[in-house]
Amino acid sequence: MDSNRQTAATDEPTLLDGVAVLLRYWKRVALATLLGALLLLGYGLLQQRRYTSRVVMVPSSAGGGDSRAQAIAAQLRLPGIAGIGGQGGSSQLLVQSILRSQALRDSVSARVRALRGKDAVPTAALPAVLRTGLAVESDPNTRSASVTVTAPDPRLAAAVAGQVPEAVNSIVNALAVETAVRRREGLDRQVDDARRQLAQSENRLRAFQERHGIPDVQEQARQTVDASAELRQQISQAEVRVAMLARTSTPDNPQYRAAVAQLETLRGQLSRMGSERGDLLLSRGAIPEIRLEAQRLMREYTKDEQVYLAVTAEMAGVQADVGQDLAVVSVLDRPEVPEAPSGPRLGLLAIAGAMLGLTLGVAAAFVSDYFRRARTAPEYQDFFSEWDHVRGAALRGRGGNGRTRQPAS
Repeated sequence: MDSNRQTAATDEPTLLDGVAVLLRYWKRVALATLLGALLLLGYGLLQQRRYTSRVVMVPSSAGGGDSRAQAIAAQLRLPGIAGIGGQGGSSQLLVQSILRSQALRDSVSARVRALRGKDAVPTAALPAVLRTGLAVESDPNTRSASVTVTAPDPRLAAAVAGQVPEAVNSIVNALAVETAVRRREGLDRQVDDARRQLAQSENRLRAFQERHGIPDVQEQARQTVDASAELRQQISQAEVRVAMLARTSTPDNPQYRAAVAQLETLRGQLSRMGSERGDLLLSRGAIPEIRLEAQRLMREYTKDEQVYLAVTAEMAGVQADVGQDLAVVSVLDRPEVPEAPSGPRLGLLAIAGAMLGLTLGVAAAFVSDYFRRARTAPEYQDFFSEWDHVRGAALRGRGGNGRTRQPAS
């Protein structure tokens, strides 16, 4: 039992055994390390050098920029406006949609190709740069958007990045004009309807005033009440006079009969004033109905007038938007011409290749050592004997010209 434990302890690999394997195959490990470093270094040298320029944009602080973006986003029915929140959310969503659109790339391409003089840049690689070298990142906390442009020419990268904000504002203004035209077409119909409704309300109010022959119903009502009070006072005086004459004269007395006739006349006037319209004043029974009708017609006229004024004011605002250019985004960090190429440096590539080659070399060393020890192990002798026989037969079976040798009879 003790001898078995000693044998098992002796068979367990140690750190020194691993070091011995590496020393035995140090040439292979060194060769693999060198090849890995050379391969990645050559790959870096063969790759085209790329330059990166970056521009950072934020929503414009102009008061009309957010409102215009909100109107366009609502017109285009862009999803997620409520989730982002507020006018700033609409502006951010609209800018993100434009930055990822083909319209932006076409606009930037036209602007870069139109550069002249000292600003002109080589545009041979421009289509590939706009297709694969333009990356967009957004920060929902600051509502900023950054555009990174990678190109084989540093001036081309800076020129493309510099034209992005102008292209965004140009596209937004074009969308604003199209949206304003559509809104104006709808507002034209609303203005016509509001104008026609206002004219009808005005005609009804005028007809009502002409039918009753009064410029002001309230004034006529006041005059009717005053006249009625004066008649009642005259009737009271006439009743007192008739009562006094009745005590001192007979019914056939001319003064008594005249007083009675005057009293009846006053009572008749008061009765007619309470039941029907006289020549100049309104009847007391018609005053409430006429007053309510006048108020109703005035409310309708005022409502139609307010609707017409609101629609015409909105029309004026839309017409102002058509000819007004507002910046939706402003540049926070302007792009600069990069001085050094982007991407990993050649030294880092060489180090990474050396590490990879070292790892593969160490693995190959331990695999080679395993097969070396397995060849001397008794339990694997049959396998290696057959392997040597098959390999030898394969080598003997081919001639110098690739013909198969025939075995001797």
